[in-house]
Amino acid sequence: MSKLLIPLLLIVAGAGIVVLLVVPAWQQYLVLKADTNHLSDINTEIDTLTQKRDELVNQIARIPKDDLQRLDQVVPSQPQGPEFLLSLQKLAVSYGLKVIKLDLSNSLGSKQKTPEVKTADVASQVKPADFTPTGQEAKSSPSYKTLTANLEVSGQYQAFKDFLREAESSVRIIDVQNLTLSPQEKGFDVKMTLAAYYQ
Repeated sequence: MSKLLIPLLLIVAGAGIVVLLVVPAWQQYLVLKADTNHLSDINTEIDTLTQKRDELVNQIARIPKDDLQRLDQVVPSQPQGPEFLLSLQKLAVSYGLKVIKLDLSNSLGSKQKTPEVKTADVASQVKPADFTPTGQEAKSSPSYKTLTANLEVSGQYQAFKDFLREAESSVRIIDVQNLTLSPQEKGFDVKMTLAAYYQ
């Protein structure tokens, strides 16, 4: 019986060694393998993102300089007050409006946030950014500075409508913040506050 006991003890001791040493090492190997697979997936994703970034950089490099300059005109990095006033004056004169007064107000450089639209019944107040898909949070609007001009002109109603239509379609974003239309014997006097934006 003692002859059987020694091999049995050796088998039990061997099994104990396997349980105490090999099983934890095997579990550690499985954890490391899972981590390696995860890092490999991350590396593949990084490679894909790097490739997409390179494609975007190449696309940006292919954009003509004229188009980049046009983008800078939409919301320029500087206020460009004199240029803004000059463009308003040229536009008004080109439609036969007489410029009575044109100046910048004191709000030069005031920081603005995109206003929140609380009523959707006025079509001019609704902006595409106000709508987000269900379940998504609206992103906050970036800050920008406002350049405000006061313009007073006189002329025919159709000329004034054409002026506004052209101002609306100009490259630089222009908002009419205030407008007063007063009928006169020959046409209208119009006082308005116009805002342009810059970074």
